[in-house]
Amino acid sequence: MRQIEHRRRLAAVLATAVVALSVGACGSDSEESSGGTQTVTMGTIRGSSADAAVFIGMEKGFFKEEGVKIDLQPFNTGAQFVAPLGAGQLDAGSGAISAGLFNAVAGGVGIKMVAAKSEVGKPSYTSLLVSKKHVDSGRYKDFGDLKGMKVAIPSLGIPPHLELSMFLEKAGLTLKDVSIEQIGFADMVPALKNGSVDAAIAIEPSATLAVRSGGAKKVAGSDAVFPGEQSAAIMFGDRFISENPKTTQKVMNGYLKAVRYYDSAQKGSRLTGERGQEIAKILTKYTAVKDPQLFLDTPLHVVNPDGQLKVDAIQRAVDFYREEGLIKKDVDVDEAIDASFAEKAAKALGPAEEAQR
Repeated sequence: MRQIEHRRRLAAVLATAVVALSVGACGSDSEESSGGTQTVTMGTIRGSSADAAVFIGMEKGFFKEEGVKIDLQPFNTGAQFVAPLGAGQLDAGSGAISAGLFNAVAGGVGIKMVAAKSEVGKPSYTSLLVSKKHVDSGRYKDFGDLKGMKVAIPSLGIPPHLELSMFLEKAGLTLKDVSIEQIGFADMVPALKNGSVDAAIAIEPSATLAVRSGGAKKVAGSDAVFPGEQSAAIMFGDRFISENPKTTQKVMNGYLKAVRYYDSAQKGSRLTGERGQEIAKILTKYTAVKDPQLFLDTPLHVVNPDGQLKVDAIQRAVDFYREEGLIKKDVDVDEAIDASFAEKAAKALGPAEEAQR
């Protein structure tokens, strides 16, 4: 029995060692040891079209030109990659500006937002959807009619949570006046059609799919309550930045090239022309949507061509999360931002053409 127990303990130790080695391998090679292309691991939201610029940078070779390779590590939510990013198990992340992110920062987890990823344009890529049945019957006429409804958002402490609050505030209501149902964007489509929920805050292309299914109608875009909302950012772990400043800069150089390529294909938040068609095809490769026309038919997020983060908009979100009790400690937004890499990349690229907003 003692021998069996000894073997079990030895197996457990070996398994732990293997896991530790595997996690360590997820990080990039150090700048000192890598003589060629350096791999950078980046946590992303699985299949999100908001990562369009990252996908473009990979497909068009903008990162390769800089001597880096992006290794995408998909997660279901941005909150899931915050801890490994802060621990150095991931090099970078691309996700929502959330309560979870600022709780981590307030708790001493070393993470910096280095560039803008997505923001709400005009028209908005996020919308308030209401059951078609309620709109057609007259049950819903304006924001005040949300009172008593079941409203779907993916999670608390993320941009759709704030947007819902702002829609309600327009009608003199609060979040206590509705019943919040936490379900994923894709699941909102059948939920609206079968009556499981009465309304939802949805992003494209889920919003358009819900409308096409006959289950919902778009009643307002998020630009009606929070134009220019900074919903997501590119982030790096402090450890990676300090150990690999040159590589961090190379990633940012490639990223901003891709951002400007994306911007050049947009007009009024929509992809247009041959370049727009090319980007739509790229998005079908990295997302669950396999019809490129859907990306051409729907408004998408916009990105600042210089990668500049909207600090005031981020502060507005942080204030809301604190009011809701989702952020427990004081946190300085400026301390969570390092804009130096985006600024240097933008300077090297020169003035951007007028952004299509």
